Amino acid sequence: MENNNVFEFKRPDGNPQTVLERIVTQEQYKEAENEYRRNYATAIAIDIFGNILQHMNLAGVNNVKELHDAKDALLVVESIKSLILKGQEIHHPLQDLAQEVIGMSEVEMSDETTPTTLPE
Repeated sequence: MENNNVFEFKRPDGNPQTVLERIVTQEQYKEAENEYRRNYATAIAIDIFGNILQHMNLAGVNNVKELHDAKDALLVVESIKSLILKGQEIHHPLQDLAQEVIGMSEVEMSDETTPTTLPE
């Protein structure tokens, strides 16, 4: 180190590469990006589910606190996550299950079964 009153800080691993520099292939980069998007979708889904519980409580649904840990509540969170990921063109296992269980294509869905759409 030179004597110029500047401290040199080295990375703990001694490697100056950034995370992106260590990702060597396009496939690895895409997988890292998708993992980030999955984590973000999970965070959004949990936040939205909290809002759903609040609305249920305001609507007079009893035992909302107990619903927070129920398996069907977790299914709601995963469903929201699946929907978010579908919008990002990332596969989630519930997308296949929904297609199999619901069994309707977008063409077969009527206005009564289609959720309200947001303006583009």
